[in-house]
Amino acid sequence: MPRSCSASAPRRRDDQALAAVRAGDTLVVPKLDRLARSVPDAREIDDSLVARGVRLSLVTDPLMA
Repeated sequence: MPRSCSASAPRRRDDQALAAVRAGDTLVVPKLDRLARSVPDAREIDDSLVARGVRLSLVTDPLMA
């Protein structure tokens, strides 16, 4: 039986969120590192969202850090 990695569960949820958003939606994430593993990865995700008509909003409130 395959074991799940603790890092893979959050990534699956991120993939589900990215798949679920539709044109006109805003995807809100607390910090960029919660969405992407690297800057190029973040850029690719943002470009994909923009192409689908989805806004990306990063919450950078110091209290959430």
